[in-house]
Amino acid sequence: MSKILIGDTHAGLSADNEWYEANLYRVFKQIVDHCKANGITEGYHAGDFFDVRKATTQKTMNFVRERIVPMIQEAGLKLHVLVGNHDCQFKDKIQPNAVREVLAQYDCFIVVDKPMTVVSEGSTIDLIPWICAENASEIFDFISKSKSDFCLGHFELAGFYFYKNSKADHGLEPDFLKKYKRVFSGHYHHANEGDNIFYIGTPLTMSANDEDETRGFYEFTGKAELTFIPNPEINHRRIVYPRQKDVNPTDYLNCSVRLIIDEIDNDLADFQGQLEKVTHALSIKDNLKNDSDIDTDFEIESSYSLMMKYVDNMNHSDEDKAEIKKYVQTLYTEVSADA
Repeated sequence: MSKILIGDTHAGLSADNEWYEANLYRVFKQIVDHCKANGITEGYHAGDFFDVRKATTQKTMNFVRERIVPMIQEAGLKLHVLVGNHDCQFKDKIQPNAVREVLAQYDCFIVVDKPMTVVSEGSTIDLIPWICAENASEIFDFISKSKSDFCLGHFELAGFYFYKNSKADHGLEPDFLKKYKRVFSGHYHHANEGDNIFYIGTPLTMSANDEDETRGFYEFTGKAELTFIPNPEINHRRIVYPRQKDVNPTDYLNCSVRLIIDEIDNDLADFQGQLEKVTHALSIKDNLKNDSDIDTDFEIESSYSLMMKYVDNMNHSDEDKAEIKKYVQTLYTEVSADA
């Protein structure tokens, strides 16, 4: 029988944003309904079940206890949940983590905070939590000795895309995973692949970085290729005006929308007003030419470059600087997408 495979869910995202919480609830309902309709009783979550590293809030814990757990239990579904980096309180330690502290009390979850091997659909799968200083040697030794067919992890690998337009230039080289027929991973939110590695992406859009992408979850049938089940909702959208001025605003009901304006005409104000009535949130990006767009002889350094130089000059170890740069890069990407 097939197993369900779910990417990062980040419960508690954006300071327990209620709109995101409602979106996430509908995703879990879709997953549970699919499992009930197809007789699926087991599955895997690829890590980052929670979002806030330092302090998962009582509101998030209440949401999971009151709304998510009852659905999963009623369906008779049991999920192995890998611990991701967002689930851990400390960057260099796997313990304590919110998956162990919050989800372990429920019989529908099996916490994966140590490497383990399971049998699924006649194939063996290694389940690998987030790799950090505390567990790296244990995990690399486990993988080197493994005879399993497949692997599911929460890996940070160089050369893959964490967003559709942002390629990771940091992380582990993927060579240590070449022994597997196929590797599936959480962590990067954009579904993409290379060689034998497939980042499964998230089951729903989470920010403007994800806009207009169809997300979803998967069935694992014991083979290298997964069966994709799309999420019918795309919660983050973009409209380029006036090129897309003929779209129906009601198609963007309850979505977070970026309206990118290339040209102003007499219909813009009405179009914007119609969107404001139906969208969850509407942000405007003005691409109109102005005097600031005129080329000059001055060399202006980008804010991103200045931030990287600032980090380089900080009185921290090279390891800490690399971690800070990753965080700055993620924030800069998100802010640039929302600009």
